[in-house]
Amino acid sequence: MERTEIRESILDILQDINEDVDYESENKLMADEVLDSFDLITLASEIGEEFDMEISPQDIVKENFNSVDSITDMVMKSKN
Repeated sequence: MERTEIRESILDILQDINEDVDYESENKLMADEVLDSFDLITLASEIGEEFDMEISPQDIVKENFNSVDSITDMVMKSKN
């Protein structure tokens, strides 16, 4: 799967969680609490299912979940 396809899938998942957020420009999803703890659990679960990967509690940190690009990076790393 290409990076752009992964990024689009992640955007779709995020839009399903909260369609009122401009995820393209937001780069502090966790830092600014745009995503609450329930949203993060839902997001991690959906990403795990979509990309057939395991996201551990240690992976749920700001560096991995602050933006669409950081989430995409995390998924890309797991695929390598």
